[in-house]
Amino acid sequence: MKSVASAGNTREALGFDWDAPARIVVVDISLDGGSGLELIKDIKAVHPYVDMIVLSMHDEMLYAERAMRAGAAGLCP
Repeated sequence: MKSVASAGNTREALGFDWDAPARIVVVDISLDGGSGLELIKDIKAVHPYVDMIVLSMHDEMLYAERAMRAGAAGLCP
């Protein structure tokens, strides 16, 4: 496995060169500049082949279903 890039906020993440071979994206629910759930939706809308795993310090039951509906492949509390 190889790290292709990292971002500190949603704006940086959306500004990536998505033609790079990213196949898995790790997203936090709480991000500077926006919601991790919205970021998942935005990425999935343009790049449906990218799988996303959500990491969160928040209660799993509260966010798991919302993350999966947004397009995440899984959630790690």
